[in-house]
Amino acid sequence: MYKRQGNTLADLTGFGRLHGMLADPQNKYMNINMFAPGGGYVGIVDGATKQAVALFRVTQGDAGLAGNGRSLHMSFWNKDGSALLLANLHGRILERIDITRDADGNITNANFNIDASLNVGPELFSIDDEATAFTGPGMVSTVSGDYANADLGGMTPGGAARQGAERPNNVIICPIVSDSDNVYITFGGGGLLVADSTNTPMNITAEYDQATVNGAGCGGVQSGDFVYLNAGVSAGGAGATQSTMTIYAINDSEIAAGNGGVNTPAPILIYRDTDDTDGNAANTATIGATEGDASNLTGQIPGNATRRDAHGMAITLDRRYVHQADRVQNVVEVIDTASMTRIGTYDLTSANG
Repeated sequence: MYKRQGNTLADLTGFGRLHGMLADPQNKYMNINMFAPGGGYVGIVDGATKQAVALFRVTQGDAGLAGNGRSLHMSFWNKDGSALLLANLHGRILERIDITRDADGNITNANFNIDASLNVGPELFSIDDEATAFTGPGMVSTVSGDYANADLGGMTPGGAARQGAERPNNVIICPIVSDSDNVYITFGGGGLLVADSTNTPMNITAEYDQATVNGAGCGGVQSGDFVYLNAGVSAGGAGATQSTMTIYAINDSEIAAGNGGVNTPAPILIYRDTDDTDGNAANTATIGATEGDASNLTGQIPGNATRRDAHGMAITLDRRYVHQADRVQNVVEVIDTASMTRIGTYDLTSANG
């Protein structure tokens, strides 16, 4: 029975639902993401034995500043599996678990490094509850560091508020990690911050407003120098009036070389569905987008809605084609990375539905 401060998991008022799992680059372990407002649990499981290796609860920030204060939406491994980057959605904090392995790639320690934390919301003057590691048979989860060493500030290098007019709602949706260990932090209300995940604390290296990168993106892949990102829709109540199917590409090598700034390097707009001429419904003018029918209230139910929602993203093994799913219309858009153009759509629904 896994215990935290003398209590068992059965004593908790809530734990969360399994939101997603991703294999590590070594293809040995899975991250376990449990999403629920106020929850904040993330774990690691051995893929072969299905045994728990680590379990954590993320930081609860100042609930007065940052909404509910804590939740874990999703986490992503970096390229070599030496870190797991955490989207503390309601905490508005990018957090990091440092992974230690033996020569065979087995995880020998998973350490929640508080010193590495990067606040992306309003300045955090207080922490309501610190990050926690759970212990149990065979588990190697630990916590280290001090919030005094983390970056809990509220301003970007460009002098703007991390959450403000440019980025009005910085609940973290997905921290997409590039091959150079830049983290592309997408937000519910639009805008984007890019951070260097190798530094402690992690630091902002590029910043984008919501008009340049629209909101609720969750999905990203890399081909060559370019990281492909999307803009989508919240599946919760916030998505009642939203609709976005947008795909961008950002030159990660420019940011890695130190050339990131305010809306720099400029994203390449690969595809934005602004009308229904292709038969796949269309975006609304929401979450930073200025094109589309803002009055489309047809909802999110597949088969009924005439709206769109980019969510998740995959790339072929040769890195030539990006496949972008639409979870409202049940179709996939295909992007050619050589020409950076949309080349077609395929339907996931049978003729009879």
